[in-house]
Amino acid sequence: MKIILAMFGIQFLIVLVTALSKIAAGSSESRDNKRISVITSEIEKIQRQDLFGDDKSEKSQRRRNARKIRLFAERELLFSKYND
Repeated sequence: MKIILAMFGIQFLIVLVTALSKIAAGSSESRDNKRISVITSEIEKIQRQDLFGDDKSEKSQRRRNARKIRLFAERELLFSKYND
């Protein structure tokens, strides 16, 4: 009898751990989706600054382009994380 109860206890723990890990993975995906949205809006903001901004100096343009490249790379990494 004790063996049967122990087996059910072990199975319950396995189910519980599996469920909690799925919940944690889901929240990670949600957090990544929010980050993708933020990155996309930042890229759009930089592109608007390039088109309509007052600061057209070469140094500012280089800085914006470097930031845009980093944001594109980060966004692609997040996309590839879930497209595998």
